[in-house]
Amino acid sequence: MPSETKVVLTVISERNKGKKLTSTSNYILVGRRNDKADMNLTDDDGAVHGRQFEIRKRGDKYLINNLGHFNKTMVNNKKLDYGELKSGDIVKVGFGTEIQFKIMSD
Repeated sequence: MPSETKVVLTVISERNKGKKLTSTSNYILVGRRNDKADMNLTDDDGAVHGRQFEIRKRGDKYLINNLGHFNKTMVNNKKLDYGELKSGDIVKVGFGTEIQFKIMSD
């Protein structure tokens, strides 16, 4: 039986530190104060949009898409509107909320 791949998102910065999402879904939405977000950042960081970014699985790749309009999404300290995520990448949103992206297999 093939192993199941999981994505683990973990907030590593002070705001929301330790908040974690583990998902096997092909689609993940991250936002602030959004009941429909898979990872809901509920702190006071007004620079994080309600629908900040999404992650979609395409084949064996994970792609990030910035949905935050003018609110930037950075991957490994580089502004990125769309691109591939690699396990260990750090996604930074708002005034400094950092989320580590990891791919895990059973």
